[in-house]
Formats: sequence, structure tokens, C-alpha cells
Amino acid sequence: MALAGLALGLTGGGGAILTVPILVYLFEVDPVRATGFSLGVVGLNAAVSAIGFGRRGLVEPRIGLAFAVPALVGVLLIRHFLVPLLPPVVAIGPWEVARAKVVLVPFAGLMVAVALSMIRGAGPAPGQGEASPAKMAVVGFLVGAVSSFLGAGGGFLIVPALLWFGRLDMKMAVGTSLMVIAIQSLVGFGVDLTHAQDMPWAFLGGVVGVMLAGSWAGAAIGKRVAAANLKKGFGWFVLVMGLAMAAKELLS
Repeated sequence: MALAGLALGLTGGGGAILTVPILVYLFEVDPVRATGFSLGVVGLNAAVSAIGFGRRGLVEPRIGLAFAVPALVGVLLIRHFLVPLLPPVVAIGPWEVARAKVVLVPFAGLMVAVALSMIRGAGPAPGQGEASPAKMAVVGFLVGAVSSFLGAGGGFLIVPALLWFGRLDMKMAVGTSLMVIAIQSLVGFGVDLTHAQDMPWAFLGGVVGVMLAGSWAGAAIGKRVAAANLKKGFGWFVLVMGLAMAAKELLS
């Protein structure tokens, strides 16, 4: 969890994608519940990190809200309507697939795709000109829907979107991404609370504490070390975890 927080504080995303597999495989949390827990943990850590970036003038609230509001619509639709309806076994054509695989296999695929992007150093250069609110709204809705279903904060998708369509530079995109992650993740977690019966608050509080320590360390390191090099190394780590997760779920 400290490593996930480290990546979140460094790059505005990427670390959150580790939270679900850590909860599932290390703490043996049910995968569907883990996505909800992840939203709460990631949301609180992103909020604290966003405050730190905001104090340094590295958050653009206007652009962030233009992205976050449609993202919230995607979050609410998925967490309130789709997730509660998922049965223990999901019929996909002639196959019956366990609910855990429906969540974890796409998650593993997303991890691999994100990792390869990090390793290649892919990503847009800071945009020039005016922001595109319409495009940000569409992308925001899609990111909110995908990230709320998988339990990831979506920063690995939000940062490029803020660069391309929000026309922010990299550091401003990272800080604004944390603000967006905090809003959509905490709302998604709040929706889950309306369905939850037994919430392990002590356990979640411990997870948040460890992740916060990693986030603070990540923000401190980010001031001194080139984020590109750290991002590439983290990409290799995420790639190994994603491939291992995919193999476990597909071969079991």
C-alpha cells in the first residue's frame, strides 16, 4: 500500500491501480467489495495529495471540475445500478464466468496496457491553445464509468486527458488529476455505503494511513527525481503484477 501511495503522489495516478490486487490477494477481500474499498482508500489519499499540490499552485479547479462533473455521472451510474446487480456467476454467451473474473481479468488487462504505456514513455506533450470542454466532458464520463467499475482512481487515464484536452502542463495535470480522483472516488465510495452492511472501518483506516505515508514520500521524491525515470520503473512493476494476475485468473 505504501508503494501504491508512492506512485499516486509522484505521478497523479498509477499507484491506485495496485490497490485492488493488494486487497484481493494480500488481504483476501472479495473482488467486488475490493473495488468499493479501493475507491474510498484512493479517494482519501488523492484528496490529501491534491491539497499539497494546491498549496504549490499546481491545481486548476476550473479544468478539474469540467472533467470531474461528467465523470461523476459515470461513477453514479456504474456503482449504483451495475455493480449491485452483478450475480456470483455471470453468463457470457455459452460460458458461465465467476463474478471475480469479470472484475479482475479486465483489471489485469488494463494494468498491462498502462504498464506498457509507462515503459514506452508514451504520452502527449503539453497541449497548446484553448481547452476543449466538450471533449473533456465525454472523456470524463468514460473515465468515471471505467474507473468506478474497476475500483481504480483513473489517474493513468485522467492525466493524458488533461494534457490533450485540458491543455495543462505535466505538473499541473498531475495536481488537477488528484483533485478529480478524489471527487469521483469518494462519491463512488459514498454510493457503496448505501448498500454496505458491515464496513471494516478499522482495517480501512490502517490501509489509508500506510498509503498516505507513501503518498507524502512520493510527493517529496517527485520534487527531486525525474518522474519519467520513476514512472518507467514503476511501469515494469505494474506489468509483472498485471501478467501474474491475468495468468492466475485465466488458468484457475
